[in-house]
Amino acid sequence: MDSLATKLILNAHSKRSLQLLMLLEVNSDLTLSEISQKTNLSKRTIQADLNDLRYLFGNAIDLNGSLSGMRMTIHDYECYYAKKNYFLIKSH
Repeated sequence: MDSLATKLILNAHSKRSLQLLMLLEVNSDLTLSEISQKTNLSKRTIQADLNDLRYLFGNAIDLNGSLSGMRMTIHDYECYYAKKNYFLIKSH
């Protein structure tokens, strides 16, 4: 496993990442302001975490932003849920 994935799993960043993933699974088209209010994170932190998630999940997901908000599209459910479950196991 590369150092970015290890870094995500071994610190509080993994909890934020899981929080973002679960939020985007349930709510499509949330603006950064709405995500910020729901998570108590700054927009800058959210953007950095989303970039890390794009890298970590690769082609399994797309995280796209527009004026109407952020949208997560899952392309490879098996890969996505395997990586997400790994997060869940390692963050407890």
